[in-house]
Amino acid sequence: MRRCWAVLAALAFLGACGGDEGAVSARPGVFRFAAVADAGTGEVAQAEVIEQMCKLRARDPFTDVVQAGDNVYDHGAPEEIDEKFAEPFACLLDEGTEFHSVLGNHDIESDGGAAQIADPRFGMPGHNFTWSRGPVSFIMLDTNEPPGPEVLEWLDDAIDAAKDSPWTVAVFHHPPFSPGTKHGSSVELRELLADRLSEGGVDLVINGHEHLYARAEVDGVTYVVTGGGGRELTPCADPLLPPHEICRSVHEFVEFEATEDALRLTAHTSTGATIETHRVPRNP
Repeated sequence: MRRCWAVLAALAFLGACGGDEGAVSARPGVFRFAAVADAGTGEVAQAEVIEQMCKLRARDPFTDVVQAGDNVYDHGAPEEIDEKFAEPFACLLDEGTEFHSVLGNHDIESDGGAAQIADPRFGMPGHNFTWSRGPVSFIMLDTNEPPGPEVLEWLDDAIDAAKDSPWTVAVFHHPPFSPGTKHGSSVELRELLADRLSEGGVDLVINGHEHLYARAEVDGVTYVVTGGGGRELTPCADPLLPPHEICRSVHEFVEFEATEDALRLTAHTSTGATIETHRVPRNP
């Protein structure tokens, strides 16, 4: 598998090894994507976050955005999709940036999120799905209901199928580990998922729900909460307790840069400041 990905990098990710979907980056051998959550307000804070995303894309292009839920406030109403998603993100959508979204708790209040699933702009072919780009395999999961046996079996299969990728990233709305003071950690999800993700070799988990930026390292997995996409902010717990290494109550988004050998994140505020740059360790 490593030999295959070395060939893939040398060919600038044009078709070697399979499982790759489309062009991946303006720089050969590099896949860049962004992540944001809890953004769908149609308000000033969302616009400021997106402005920084578009400025970043202009100077160092990324091809994809993952949305970790609450894509359309307050109730996921279909008639508000344009106002709170498509129009604010036009500077990315119009340039061909592809979105890959999961549903948040607000999104499912309108017909279980059916309108978003049906709208190709969200890049959400179902409640649970996978996709890959360059050296990264993504597992997208709807956690609005605790995963039952059927979904857990699907998840186990998806994790197993991703093992040929250098990096595996899981995206879902509710964080198993959160230092926020409003929702906190989803203990039920932690009990259902944390060991699966760790033992299966998942490297990175991206969540929303708590309106802040946070990062934790737990049993080989890096957990990032990027819920500062535009909604009112959640305070960080004080003092900050393990396993969390950083928490900032700011409007923000996160950029990621992946090669075969490295996965690096940089978290940006809505004013253009850098919260942190961090190299995501590989889950052994």
